[in-house]
Amino acid sequence: MSENRRAFFDTNILVYAYDRSDSGKSNRSSDLVKAHWENQSAATSLQVLQEFLVTVATKIPKPLSFEDAVDVCRSYFSWDPVVTTQEIFVHACRLRHRYRWSFWDAAIVAQALASNCDALYTEDLQHGFHVEDLRILNPFKE
Repeated sequence: MSENRRAFFDTNILVYAYDRSDSGKSNRSSDLVKAHWENQSAATSLQVLQEFLVTVATKIPKPLSFEDAVDVCRSYFSWDPVVTTQEIFVHACRLRHRYRWSFWDAAIVAQALASNCDALYTEDLQHGFHVEDLRILNPFKE
């Protein structure tokens, strides 16, 4: 898939860009983030940034300081992260029911769709699966 398309980044992909314990995933994630950032074709959500903050500040082998993690999140504000509205919440509930996903996975998909993305980078869902106009991509399987 072309890296010029609008892409939504799930938490795990953003975390890998800062977690150097797996250099392959870290390098791939960093490259994707950089390419989409430069093309202004990246999107995410406040839910993702909240999960990212906790993970990179407390759960990775070499965590960032809380202050540095907050600064990184602030930098992602330039992506205009989507906030879960009532409509996105209801859409997530429908997706959860239809595909039997966890609510949180369905919420990420609903947020990506609300962000007008045609790609969702994540490790958590089936690579290549299509939901409406969105293609789910595991960047480590491409």
